[in-house]
Amino acid sequence: DKDSSGLILLTSDGGLTNTLLRAGERKRKEYIVTTHVPATDADIARLAAGVVITTLAQSDGRAKPLTARTRPCVVERDASPAQPARLRFVLEEGRNRQIRRMCAACGLDVIKLHRVGFAGITLANCGRPGAWAFLTDAELDVIMPGGAAAASGQQQQQQEQQARPR
Repeated sequence: DKDSSGLILLTSDGGLTNTLLRAGERKRKEYIVTTHVPATDADIARLAAGVVITTLAQSDGRAKPLTARTRPCVVERDASPAQPARLRFVLEEGRNRQIRRMCAACGLDVIKLHRVGFAGITLANCGRPGAWAFLTDAELDVIMPGGAAAASGQQQQQQEQQARPR
């Protein structure tokens, strides 16, 4: 979503994309969220336990409203004197605009949402906004069946296909 910042993985491997985004995989997504006012302890407990939100679910190529409770997740203060309204969320589901809708259910407006981790990958190799980096072998091992060796084999196969006369 254009109003969010942080980690994004780019790939041309549709199978990997499906594996990473499949709900049953329960890949962890970590965010730092700033709200318009500091959340109360009750807000944090409610968010962590799960709140009822409505999102659009894709089924048979059609978007249908889905109203359901979010799965329990980690929500904790990540505040400092300079940023008293900051929270850390760790989710294992990824419904459309989920954190914004969860916060809205508690009367909190999200003013900044920054993804700092996804499926074991972090921003550690990217020093500044807009920077990018290839995944390390260790990161490939985390997200891909067969890990770095499989990625290397796919890359070699793609290069061989491109080199073939047509």
